[in-house]
Amino acid sequence: MKNKQRTPRQNKSMYKKQCEQCKLYFGKKIKYSLKQWAKRRFCCLKCCGKHKVSVGWVPIRNSGKYFRAQKHRNIISMGVKRMYLLRGNEVRIKISMANKGRKVSPKGIKNMCIAQRKSKAYRGGELTRKARKCFYQKQREVRKLNNGGCHTLNEWENLKSLYFFSCPSCLKTEPTIKLTEDHIIPLIRGGSNNISNIQPLCHNCNSKKHKKFIFYEIPAAAKN
Repeated sequence: MKNKQRTPRQNKSMYKKQCEQCKLYFGKKIKYSLKQWAKRRFCCLKCCGKHKVSVGWVPIRNSGKYFRAQKHRNIISMGVKRMYLLRGNEVRIKISMANKGRKVSPKGIKNMCIAQRKSKAYRGGELTRKARKCFYQKQREVRKLNNGGCHTLNEWENLKSLYFFSCPSCLKTEPTIKLTEDHIIPLIRGGSNNISNIQPLCHNCNSKKHKKFIFYEIPAAAKN
């Protein structure tokens, strides 16, 4: 049989440490790995508990757990406040510069989309979006019928031409945006569906207006 190469014996002093609390030397147990042994500071749990109490932690009775005393918390909070007063703006600038231009990977975007679809969030989430959209659209049509009034496609086109095919709120023209019918007096508040109660607004401005009574005049920029 070939002789196996023997590894050199490690120094025994590596497996002995001095306890930070009682100052006694203790050895390494078999159950500890090298990483665990490197972090080991105390010989037993009693020494660990005594050290925590001396630093400012308060023991919870018969639980083996500790929490910080109010005095210790105040000292930490004061230190944090001083740091943010001195270096707060510098830290914020560094964080903003680090986060600027960061992009999520395509795989991460897919995972987020899958999670959104599966989640049952506000009003049922992504799973019930189509059903909710149809339901609210039907409710809106019923309100139109109850409030009365109607208009034709030619009337709507003429109204857009009066506003020079631009949104009177954001002053953007129609090739870049799509104009939508906005009721000056909302349907929920009893407004009719006549052309006199309608003004052209882009989708964003229409959604921002919501249930408010706002009448936009023909923009001066469009007239010129």
